[in-house]
Amino acid sequence: MFYKTKDCGNHLSKAGTVFLALSLLLLLCTLFSSNIYPQMIDEHGSPVIKHYTPKETGGTTQVWCAVQDKRGVLYFGDNSGILEFDGKSWKRIYNANHSVVRSLAIDSLGTIYVGGVNEFGYLWPNLRGELEYISLSQKLPLVDQRFQNVYSTMINTGGVYFLSPKCVYRYHKNVITKIAVDLSAFCAIAANNNVYLTHRSKGICLLKNMEYLPVEGLDDTSKVFRYGTSLPGNRLLVCNSKAEWRLYNEQTRKLEMFATPAQNYLEFHKVYFIRRIDELKFAVATKTGGIVILSNSGALLQIINKERGLPEGHPLLLFADSIGNLWSCTGNGIVRIDISFPVRIFDGNQNIHGSVLSSYTYMNRLYIGTMDGVFYLPEYKLNTQGDNHKFYELKSYKGSCWTLYEYKSVLFGMGLGGIWTIKDTVARKVIPFTATETVYSLSENKKFPDVLFIAVANELRYIKINKDPSAEKIEVLENYVFPEIHEKITTLVPDREGNLWVTTSYEGIYYIRFKDANIKNYQVTLLGKRNGLPALARNYAYLIDNEIFVATTAGVLGPEFPHSKGPDSLIQFSHTRTLGGIIHTPIIQVIKADSDKYLLFGDSVFSIKVRNSIPEKKIEGLGRLMSAFSINYLFYNDSKRIGCGAPGTYISYNNSSGRDFSKGFPVVIRKVTIGKDSLLFDGAYFQTRDTVRVLCSTQPPEFKPVIDANNNSIVIHYSGLFFEEPEEIEYQYKLEGFTDEWCQWTKENKAIYTSLSGGE
Repeated sequence: MFYKTKDCGNHLSKAGTVFLALSLLLLLCTLFSSNIYPQMIDEHGSPVIKHYTPKETGGTTQVWCAVQDKRGVLYFGDNSGILEFDGKSWKRIYNANHSVVRSLAIDSLGTIYVGGVNEFGYLWPNLRGELEYISLSQKLPLVDQRFQNVYSTMINTGGVYFLSPKCVYRYHKNVITKIAVDLSAFCAIAANNNVYLTHRSKGICLLKNMEYLPVEGLDDTSKVFRYGTSLPGNRLLVCNSKAEWRLYNEQTRKLEMFATPAQNYLEFHKVYFIRRIDELKFAVATKTGGIVILSNSGALLQIINKERGLPEGHPLLLFADSIGNLWSCTGNGIVRIDISFPVRIFDGNQNIHGSVLSSYTYMNRLYIGTMDGVFYLPEYKLNTQGDNHKFYELKSYKGSCWTLYEYKSVLFGMGLGGIWTIKDTVARKVIPFTATETVYSLSENKKFPDVLFIAVANELRYIKINKDPSAEKIEVLENYVFPEIHEKITTLVPDREGNLWVTTSYEGIYYIRFKDANIKNYQVTLLGKRNGLPALARNYAYLIDNEIFVATTAGVLGPEFPHSKGPDSLIQFSHTRTLGGIIHTPIIQVIKADSDKYLLFGDSVFSIKVRNSIPEKKIEGLGRLMSAFSINYLFYNDSKRIGCGAPGTYISYNNSSGRDFSKGFPVVIRKVTIGKDSLLFDGAYFQTRDTVRVLCSTQPPEFKPVIDANNNSIVIHYSGLFFEEPEEIEYQYKLEGFTDEWCQWTKENKAIYTSLSGGE
C-alpha cells in the first residue's frame, strides 16, 4: 500500500491504493461544520438543508430508513430496495423479492441487516467488491414466510431482531427463532442496549431473548405509548402522539418526571416518532410541525420546520450520521439537515430583504442593516402553531444602512441621506444629509471627545456633537470637511495615538497625524505602493489590541514608522508582528474572535491561531461560508457568535462550537472498470473474520488481481466520504509505476488511463 498526506488544516484523509497502486490525496476546500450544543441564544434560524429528490437519487418518493456503515457510506431503504450513497453517486441494491425496505440496522462488525415485506436478510460483499443481498427469511418454513412488513430491525447482545406486527424473528448464532406478538406499526424502541416492544394489549414490553416482559408503569394501553429513546442513567423515555411522556428508570423500575417547554407545540403538531442524535440530544418528528430537537433534560434546542427551510414531505424516519447531521427519510425523497454545521440562517423566510451590510447587538437585541433598511430580531418566544423566529423592519428608518455603531450608549445607523439613532423599535434621523449623499462609516477618537469622524460620499468629515447625546436628541455643534480627501473611503480608524488611518477605494491610504489637541492642526500623508502597499485599491484598516492591521491584496500588513522621527512619507508596510507572513492572499477583514484567534475574510474565510507568538493558519471549515452563501461582510457580535452578511441572508456562526475540524474522513475506491467498461471492482473491500466478511477501507491481498496486458485502459472512481458539500471536495492522484507526479487538484472523482504498458 502507498499513502500520501498533506497538512492543510482541514478535514484530510489518507486514501488507499488498489491493484495498480493508485494513491489519492484529498483536500476539502470549503467545509464548515460543528456541533450546535449548547445552542446560540435567541437566534433560532435555519440550518443548512439539502433536499435529494427522487430524480437525483434514482429512488422512489417514499424513503423509510437509513444507516451508515463503518467506512462512512450511507444506505437508505425505499419502496424498491436499498440505495447506497457515497456523497457523489447513488447505487441500487435489491433484496430477494424486490420489496419495500422498511428497516436497516448495523451490528458491531459492520454487517448491515435489512427488513422488507415478507423478506429479511443482510448485505454481503462478494469477491468483486459488490454488495449482495443474502436472504435469511427464505430459510424459514413456507408457513412462516408471510409476516408482512418488518417495521423495525434491532440489534443487541441477544442477536438480531426482525420485528413485524404479528411476529418477531430472532437471528442468533446462525439460528432463526420465532416469537408470536401483537405489535403496533411502530414495533419497537431501542434503549440502553435493550429492545422494547410496543405491544397492543400489554403496553411497553422488554424483549429478552425469546420472551417479552411488560414494564410496570408503561403498560397503560389506553395511552398508546409508541415512541421512545434512551436517556442517561439507564432511563427510558416514551411518549404517544399527544406528547404525553413517561420516563422509566430501568434500575429503580420507577417513573420519573419529564417536562419540556415545547410541550404545547408537540401537542398541537402531534408526535410521530423519536430518534436519538447523540449522547446530549434527541429529535422528535411531528406530523405537521417539522422536527423538534430537545436536550436530555427537555430543553428546546431547535425547531426545523417549513418556515426554516424544511422541504415538503412528511418525515418517515430520522437518522444521525457520524458527525451528528440529520437525514430525514420522507415521503418526497431524502433531506440532509446540517445541524452540526455551526451556523443559523435568516433569509426571506425570516423577513430579510436586500443585501446585509451591517450588524450590531445592542441592549440584548440584534439589529442588521441592509440596502433596504434596518431590521431587528426580537426575543425568541415559542409559537405553538407556526414557530418562526423572524426579523422585523424598523419602519421609521429609510434607505440603506452601511454601518451600525454604538457611541456613548447610543446606537447610530448611517446610510443614504444621513445618520439615525436607534432605540428599541424606533429610528430617528438626527443628522440629515442630502438625498444623494451616503454616510458609509463612523469612528470616534478618544483624543477628541464629543467628535465623530464620518465618511460621507467622497469626503472625510468630523462633526462635533453635544456632550451628552441621547437617542432623542443629537445637536451638531461643528461640521468640518477635510479638503485634502476627495475619494470614497472604505475604512477609517484611529490608532492608539489618536491619529487616523483612512483607506480609500483607489488612491491608497491617507494617514492623518494630529499634532496637538487642536483638531485642525493636522498633517495628511498619502501612502501608496512606494510605502509597501501591494495595490492602491482593496486596503482596509483595523485597530486590534492597539495595533494597526491593514488588510491588503497580499495579506495583512502593519505600518513601520521611520527612525529618528523621519517624515510620515517614509512609513513602510510589512507583515504584522502578530500574524506574521503566513498569509499572502487578498484579505478584506480582520476580526479578533478570541484571545488567541483571528478570523480573516477575503477570497476565502479562515482563522489564525497564535500560540507562543507563533501564528498558525487553520481552515476550520470556514471556507464553506464562501461557497454556500457568497458572503459580503463579517460582523463580530461576541466571543461566541460571528455574523455574516450576504445577499438577502444573515448568517450567525457559532464561534465556540468546539468541533474538531482537523478530524479526517476516508477516501475510498468506489468502482474500477477495464477495457470497454468491464467491471473489475465495485467498491466493497472486506476482511474475513471467522466466517463473516467485514467491510473495510483498505485493500486486502485477495483484491490485488493480475490484469491481462491487453486490457490496458482503466477507469478508477473514488469518493471522499464526507457529505457536507461533497461537490467541493478536491482530489490529487497518481498512478505508481506510470508517473511520479501528482495530478493537479480537481473536483473530478475519477481517474482515466489509456494505452498503459505492461508492468506493475
